[in-house]
Amino acid sequence: MRIQILRSHLACLLTILVLVGGTRSVAQIVRTSGIENSTSLPLVITNRSTNNLPLRVVSGSASVRSLEIGSSGYTWLLGPVSVGNGIGTAPLESMRIGAIAPLGGRGLTISMDATTSSTGLLVSDVGATGSTDAGIVIASQSNGIGTGLRLGGPTGAGRPTLGTGIDITGGTGVRYNALVSGSGVAIDIGGTTPPRRGMEIVAAGLQHAGIIARAYSNGMGILGVSQSAVFDSLPLAERVGVRGHAASNSPFAGDTIIGVMGTTQRGGGGGSQTVSIGVLGRTASAATNNAGTAIGVLGASTTQAAGISVAVGGVFQTDTGQISLMAVSGDVILGGEKPQLPHAFQISTYRDMITRNRTYVHHLFASGLSQISSMATSASPVIEVPPTGEALIIVPNAMVLRLKGSAAGSPIIGLRTDTGSRLLTLLVTEGVVQLIDEHPLAAPAERMHFKNDINLFLQQDDMIQLWYDQEIQRWRCYSF
Repeated sequence: MRIQILRSHLACLLTILVLVGGTRSVAQIVRTSGIENSTSLPLVITNRSTNNLPLRVVSGSASVRSLEIGSSGYTWLLGPVSVGNGIGTAPLESMRIGAIAPLGGRGLTISMDATTSSTGLLVSDVGATGSTDAGIVIASQSNGIGTGLRLGGPTGAGRPTLGTGIDITGGTGVRYNALVSGSGVAIDIGGTTPPRRGMEIVAAGLQHAGIIARAYSNGMGILGVSQSAVFDSLPLAERVGVRGHAASNSPFAGDTIIGVMGTTQRGGGGGSQTVSIGVLGRTASAATNNAGTAIGVLGASTTQAAGISVAVGGVFQTDTGQISLMAVSGDVILGGEKPQLPHAFQISTYRDMITRNRTYVHHLFASGLSQISSMATSASPVIEVPPTGEALIIVPNAMVLRLKGSAAGSPIIGLRTDTGSRLLTLLVTEGVVQLIDEHPLAAPAERMHFKNDINLFLQQDDMIQLWYDQEIQRWRCYSF
């Protein structure tokens, strides 16, 4: 006998009206092992409990509740759930999604449409009982294959951009460990579409640090590169904490490139004990034998360009009236002789005396005692003074002027220089030279002023020292 179900309602689950009819077609059949539907209509199981009891499915000899659907459609499941054809959960798994389409397939899609402050996926209570398990683990079947987590994408693509990719609060934000020591890239930012800012870090508070970069053995701590695309990638420099590099092919004459810049700015009321430092270089050596040279800051520069080019190792600049270079302790070496210099500095740019280097100073003032162990004065080539006329001598870049006069006496009416308070030595190598006192044809600032308003005659091999008195703007006789 076949049983045709026209309406189901048995106990709170199904009520069955059984109609017996010879050989008529069967719409629904109830068996002890299943419910079958052979029509083109859906199989409908209805629970119309008057007191809103749930639809409950129990299994096993102990009648364990495995499925329950509430009156409003809320569903409760007991035990592991498998989604996908032929997919089964592994031991200790609560849910597994598999058999995803090979092209364009998606295992789980959570739509945030029409939401403003909702959360699509929440993993809570991680480590609430001291566990070190992870809330989300993304693994691969093969090393270095696939993308673990992708956030956003190009504008207009299937992965549109996001306002904030990752928002992390508390604990360790990101921890990366390579499969093999020295391999892998922990964080790669940019790629084919570089951002305006690769990384922006804000750290506030006592002893907080924005970035701490440790590179062990021969590695490099931080490498900062700013260069035009035509330059090759800068190789790493071993055993360097921070390296800043700038390279440019800009044709502009006023172009400036900066490898490393350190700036500091202080506002507010300040105080006399505050210190603002743009760049601090400090070194300490604890070696007990052959410690070598310890250098706080080393500036080096080279140039091979033709024309106007200057290579400067270090430049210090401040406002007018301030101090651009100050040494508060230790010896200060400006130039020097090879045996007196540290080993690393025993190289001179002075071709004529390779064991010594030069120190150039435009104006040198000493507030205390100045002691000079030796002095070398530079001399000019011989200057021929005409025998007649009123000669005005343009003082060259020398301390000793060699003068050649006539037998009758070649007159000099004045000396022109752009440096005040200068001490000058005149040496007559041939003939006689006459120095005219207060000659009217010379400009007042170029005249000579002598005792008793007399002219001075210098014979061959005579020497006289003149000092420019800035107070009266005249050359005076210092020694004769």
